[in-house]
Amino acid sequence: MLEEKFGNRNILRLWRSGKIERCGKITNGIQYELHGVGCAIHFPSESVNFDHGSNNRINGFDVWRLYIYALDRPLVYEHYCDKKTLEKEFKELVSLKTIKKCRHLMTYIYSTQLTHQNKFILETTNLNQLNARTTTQPPT
Repeated sequence: MLEEKFGNRNILRLWRSGKIERCGKITNGIQYELHGVGCAIHFPSESVNFDHGSNNRINGFDVWRLYIYALDRPLVYEHYCDKKTLEKEFKELVSLKTIKKCRHLMTYIYSTQLTHQNKFILETTNLNQLNARTTTQPPT
C-alpha cells in the first residue's frame, strides 16, 4: 500500500527529506502517521503501528504495539487484551529465540519459525501480509 502510493514502503526518508508530510492520506479512509523510526497506518476501524528496520523491513514490533493491536480487535484477541498475559508470552518467545531484539532499535523482529503454541505475536506482526491484504481494502 505504501509502496503503491509513494514508490517505497519505507517512507521515513521521504518525510525527513521534506518530500511528504509527517501525516497524510494513503487512500480514501486510510491515513499514515510517521513517528521516530516508525509509522502508524490508520484504517477506518483500526490502526497498525510498526517500526522500520534495516533493509526496508517493516516488521518491527514490541509488546506495546501488540497490546494496542489486540485492543483494536478484542473479539479476535481477547486473551491478549490482558497486558500481563501478553508480556509473559512475549518473554517466552524471546527466550525461545523465536523473536529477537533488533540491533539499534527498541523493537523486535522474527528470528525463527514459530514452534510455540501461541501464534498471536507473529500473526499480528506480519505486516508484509497485512500490507498485501490492505492494498485494496481495509482489514476486517
